[in-house]
Amino acid sequence: MQFQGVIIAETCRIEAGDKQMTVNMGQISSNRFHAVGEDSAPVPFVIHLRECSTVVSERVGVAFHRCRGW
Repeated sequence: MQFQGVIIAETCRIEAGDKQMTVNMGQISSNRFHAVGEDSAPVPFVIHLRECSTVVSERVGVAFHRCRGW
């Protein structure tokens, strides 16, 4: 007899109040940027997770991508 399978981490859920969050980036002068890839000062914010293990919630990663048309 042989068993096969894959162990996966369960996904977390984002708290309802955080799903439509607006992060105020402030005003940044266009003169601040001189080349592609330059960035501005970071703006901290928190996304609350639920229904996930401590191991998962401490190692979660997030990526943000440019929206089409912007």
